[in-house]
Amino acid sequence: MQLDVGSFGVRSVRFAKRTNLSQGKLELDKDELLQMVLDDPKVRSATLDIVCPGDSTRIIGYGNVIEPKLKVSGEGQVYPGVCGRPTNIVGSGVTYRMEGVSVIEGVDRAGQTESYPGEDRQWGRELSDGESEQEGINDRFIDMTGPGAVTPYAELINICLVVTPSAGLDAEDQHFVAFSNALKLADRIAETMRDLEPDNWEKFDTSPHLDLPNILYIPHMASTEPVVGPSGTFGTSIYGQVRLSAPWYLSATELLDGAICGGGFEAVSGGGSTWIMANNPVVLELLRRHGKDVNFLGVIVQRTNWTNQSEYQMVADRTAYLGRQLGADGAIVTTDIRGQRWVGTMLTLQACERNGINVVLLTEEEDNEYGGAPPLLFTPDELRSAVSTGTGDVEGFDAVDKVIGERNPNPNWFGKIPKLHGRYGRAHVKDYYGFGRQSYGDTYVSKKSVAK
Repeated sequence: MQLDVGSFGVRSVRFAKRTNLSQGKLELDKDELLQMVLDDPKVRSATLDIVCPGDSTRIIGYGNVIEPKLKVSGEGQVYPGVCGRPTNIVGSGVTYRMEGVSVIEGVDRAGQTESYPGEDRQWGRELSDGESEQEGINDRFIDMTGPGAVTPYAELINICLVVTPSAGLDAEDQHFVAFSNALKLADRIAETMRDLEPDNWEKFDTSPHLDLPNILYIPHMASTEPVVGPSGTFGTSIYGQVRLSAPWYLSATELLDGAICGGGFEAVSGGGSTWIMANNPVVLELLRRHGKDVNFLGVIVQRTNWTNQSEYQMVADRTAYLGRQLGADGAIVTTDIRGQRWVGTMLTLQACERNGINVVLLTEEEDNEYGGAPPLLFTPDELRSAVSTGTGDVEGFDAVDKVIGERNPNPNWFGKIPKLHGRYGRAHVKDYYGFGRQSYGDTYVSKKSVAK
């Protein structure tokens, strides 16, 4: 496939009388955009805020982060398959993207007790006697300034849409309402690019270069089917599908058009936001090196959340077999969720190595809260090299002047938040792909590899 990506750098965003992009300045007609959302009969009310890097602002309870994109030519629509969008194969033609800007979606659940897939949460609750402040911080958040501003979202100008759904909607419907309307806003904002000339172009041509090493990217992505069912919208989807399935083979350019979308809340979010997946640094780096020092074969997405080891082994073997049939010499493997799913990741690594595919693992480390935890849950002999993105530890979070995400947020959200330990922290700052400023590039080489 060949995909030409035109980027428009945005330096400022403000509310104005019309929605328009000119010379790096994005203007938004707030009334127009909010009316688009309020036209949805399942939305009771909505707010729209602009948050810039360095603002003393905390964004709480966000469900997704979306980069405004526009399909100018080629088949399909950006972010295919989600929220009823067409499922045509994307990844070719011309796509425009708005660099430095995101649409963040959230649902105002203040005062509600809501059962969410995989977890019971009470939003905006008061602290019980003897409960620490940290116990009241029970959701992920984004800090735009201070020591906690370590995610890539803290460097974006974020257009924050918070909807209050109509009464009586279950969690699944609430998520759909928020996600679909955030996409609607992102589409409208992206339309401002249509008749303009991008600031810069990148041309991605995946034509083979057989004289170079053949490299695959194998991301493990949790399926939420065991939690939300086969037709759910929570979690990481591929062309809108969250189901457990056989491995998917995708052209890398499909990811740039949003073929993989995140979404949902922390209990079931898997790989992270839609923005992260469309800007995956592993994919971008391999595409940029394609034809120079690697032949990037594409992406094998391996769904995980199986019920027993034989199922994990079956999928691992199929992934390795597909890689071997494609002629892979090496692969980069990532995973977006830990616990028992780590077994599947290691089985895939083993299967690839046994089929002559050399693997480099890119991964977070385990939380070392008590000082004795191993960096990884377990490591088979076949693990020869890995790159760490760190533990996700953040030393603490400053107090902020503004909180976005609820009409009446718990006062604790405005104050300082103590250190959150690694992946077990309630608001863990995940970094599966080495994107955030909390990451570091330690490398691990097994003793077995050194001996050889």
